[in-house]
Amino acid sequence: MTTWFYADPHFFHASPDKADGIIRVCNRPFANGREMNEAMAASWRAVVRPDDEIIVVGDFAHRADPAELRNLFDSLPGRKHLVAGNHDGEATKGLGWESDGRWLGKLFCRSSLRDSGRVRRS
Repeated sequence: MTTWFYADPHFFHASPDKADGIIRVCNRPFANGREMNEAMAASWRAVVRPDDEIIVVGDFAHRADPAELRNLFDSLPGRKHLVAGNHDGEATKGLGWESDGRWLGKLFCRSSLRDSGRVRRS
């Protein structure tokens, strides 16, 4: 068994036929949301085995059609855990994760230290 970590995939956070949303904001190398979703899901399936643990550290999906979201989730292998992010709504949280990640929240910080006021720019 391997433990994988996947931060901020943002499945569905772009129009199916446009390079908008997270593609534009983060300069992701995809022509549209459909291509992005397919590539990320294919990469997941290529490395995660059914008995592996995969911890999604926030923002699994954003503004997804509930049926499409369910189909995607069910198609991805592994024992899936979620540390919920600001884009993870009730549909995402209710997918049937192995854990809701609250216990992981003590291990992972989802905001930059700069945002916390603990790091200063020089």
